[in-house]
Amino acid sequence: MKNAAQRRFPRSARETGRFAKRSGMTFVELIIAMTIMAMVVGTMEMLAEAVHSSYGFNEAHGTATQHARVTFDRIRQIASEAKANARFPGYIVWSDRVGTTTFPDTLVVWHPKGPPVSPTGLPRFNELIVYCPSPTAPNQLLEITVVGDSRRVPSLTNTSAWATEIAAIRQNPLNARVALTDLLQTFSTPHATTRGALRFAARLKPSDASYAQYKAGTITFQSVDWAQGICGGQEGLRQSQLRIEAQLTPASDEMGANAAQLEAVPYFGSVALYYMLGR
Repeated sequence: MKNAAQRRFPRSARETGRFAKRSGMTFVELIIAMTIMAMVVGTMEMLAEAVHSSYGFNEAHGTATQHARVTFDRIRQIASEAKANARFPGYIVWSDRVGTTTFPDTLVVWHPKGPPVSPTGLPRFNELIVYCPSPTAPNQLLEITVVGDSRRVPSLTNTSAWATEIAAIRQNPLNARVALTDLLQTFSTPHATTRGALRFAARLKPSDASYAQYKAGTITFQSVDWAQGICGGQEGLRQSQLRIEAQLTPASDEMGANAAQLEAVPYFGSVALYYMLGR
């Protein structure tokens, strides 16, 4: 019969095969553990990079969208407040012609600070606000307010005079300039020039041709294609509609966004101005 000492202290683990404990890991186990840790660390790094890149991507696109919203709201506000009459329809779109290509990227708005000098005539230059890409930095969309020029603008049919005046307005350093955005997408033209991706389009209802037919006596006043069909005995409603398209490049890659993903995003806007035309 075993005594108490034998029951309390069994034979050695080497003899019994029990209570054997290893003091460390084998080399193979160590390699496996290190490999798993490396995989975990690598996965975490990839996740962190993906989150950082996604944040930068969204941040850049959010900035571009904010630029577009502020820019379009500003142009719509000024265009909706434009003065208009039979000789000047509130705003006009000027297209530069380079070779056989036209670029309708300049908007001229009749927007005097107070009552216009000639409400029924043509605007004065210092009553105009012009929107166009900067001639020196085409990624910038400028708002140019003409300063100190009280001359009357040319007739809309005098395109050569308008070409000269528009070029002078863009270049004149005395005119007030505000950059609405510097995120305009730029592109190279076939004529070795760089331009901003901006386009304006204007439409009149009734058109100049329709109104001219009435003036020439070939159609009656009521037969003119009035906006919304609104016409009285002495006046008819005219609509001057403006459409805007701009492509903006998301701000930058500073937040880790993939530069290859930062493609230009198109934005669109429109506004309509209504006024009365008389007999």
